[in-house]
Amino acid sequence: MANPYLDTQIRTASPVALVAQLYDAALRHVEAARRHHEGGCVRERGEAISRALAIVGELRSSLDFENGADLARRLEELYVYASERLFEANRRDATAELDAAVAVLAPLRDAWHELAARPATELGG
Repeated sequence: MANPYLDTQIRTASPVALVAQLYDAALRHVEAARRHHEGGCVRERGEAISRALAIVGELRSSLDFENGADLARRLEELYVYASERLFEANRRDATAELDAAVAVLAPLRDAWHELAARPATELGG
């Protein structure tokens, strides 16, 4: 990795903290897409949305339907909705769609950060 601090942060983070970091990154890319939209940078907006979509896709692919089927199904529905909003934001050049994706992802990010702040013994680790 090009950033040694980030490399250390990722390698030493708990799995819960890593998920929280993925949400942070997705939301950073959505905000970058908004800035690029405002600046009229179409290519950069599309790249930022693509990065956010890739992260949401990674979160979705990591769902454990065997050990938490109900929660996994609910999260999958939210990820599908957020992905659809991001696709539409790119297709229609609509910031309202970015807002809709943030409205789904930000509370999930906050919840994961709350979990990451708990002692490992409280999380069963």
